[in-house]
Amino acid sequence: MRTPALARTSALAVVLTVGLALLSWPSSVPASASCAGPEILVGGGLRPELPVGGGLKVEGRYFTDGCDDYQQQDVGGCSSPPPITMRPFEDVTLQVRQGDRVVDLATTDAGTAAEQQLGEVTWEVVLPADLQPGRAVLVTDQGGRLEVRVRR
Repeated sequence: MRTPALARTSALAVVLTVGLALLSWPSSVPASASCAGPEILVGGGLRPELPVGGGLKVEGRYFTDGCDDYQQQDVGGCSSPPPITMRPFEDVTLQVRQGDRVVDLATTDAGTAAEQQLGEVTWEVVLPADLQPGRAVLVTDQGGRLEVRVRR
């Protein structure tokens, strides 16, 4: 014969076990996150110092149209990935701005999913020799901005 306290404890254990199992069950609802906008990077510094007249490699990422930043998971944790609908930007122009002056440095297309470089860009440029030492900004016509310091 069971005592009432033992029966309550057993029922509570069953309810907790079922509840925890349901909480950890894979969902078929897509999870979403925010999509990053275009970003420009030079060497990893927060405000890189760039030599006037010197060669420079500028990299960018997230240069795409659209956002597929979600994951669908079917019951059991198996699913096929959704089709890529993001399109890489074409003709992304990198500029340097200093005061009222704007100089186009280079133009390139962003990488594709087939290349496994979706939205990635790389520009190999030379900063104009007549830029003034001090603050400047690298920007693109598709978004993305990086404050830099120009030095002689």
